[in-house]
Amino acid sequence: MAAMRVVRELALAGALADERRLLLHAASLEVERRAVLLAGPKGSGKSTLLSHIAASTGSSLLANDRSLLSLFETGIEVRGIPSIVSIRPGTRDLMPGLFADASSETSLEPSATLKLSTAQLAKALGVGLAAQARLIAVAFPEHHQDPMALKIDRLPTAEVRDRLLQVRFGLHSGKKERTVFECHAGGNRSGSADERLIEQITAKIPCFSVKVGAGALRHNTTGEKIVAALLRDSLCVEKGDDELPS
Repeated sequence: MAAMRVVRELALAGALADERRLLLHAASLEVERRAVLLAGPKGSGKSTLLSHIAASTGSSLLANDRSLLSLFETGIEVRGIPSIVSIRPGTRDLMPGLFADASSETSLEPSATLKLSTAQLAKALGVGLAAQARLIAVAFPEHHQDPMALKIDRLPTAEVRDRLLQVRFGLHSGKKERTVFECHAGGNRSGSADERLIEQITAKIPCFSVKVGAGALRHNTTGEKIVAALLRDSLCVEKGDDELPS
């Protein structure tokens, strides 16, 4: 596992020398042949919402923690980067039965955190894996105080820009020196590359705040409602409609 991590980081460092690429701390799903990004810092609920939407809608997994975005004239492509996902007891409690087999295979204590690869997570959820898809929407998961609430809001451009800047990886996330992987890969990325890419993302892709209560995640209809809302508004933007449905 340690050797594969080194290989992964070297490959990523080399890939990010291309200033058309951006690596984000984000989970991602393939929904109707399009990619939906779930971005946010640790503890924001990305893995929980990813698991819920995938299990309730059958959407394939692209990434559970790191998503690589590549910008082209025809759109923005999302690829998943292999990583280990932590399924905490609270997430397993919200979706009883989904992780029972994985937990028993590892003789996991009820209070322990379950560690799974992307492939193992997809198997536990009963869904497939996708290699890449064109980005159509970005969602920022948040916890709602009302356990049965679901609130989805389109975010203004300035707020999206700030949020995306906070979920970057590597040197381009604000560190002053290159990592050892970036040195060996020979990457030379300008400091303004991320800002330019994020400006393009915010100009082209609808971004949303998704606030959901813990109780709402016990119902499959919640995932279906989230996907329907994101696709509905995003497809309107894709077609060039100025007004989004309420």
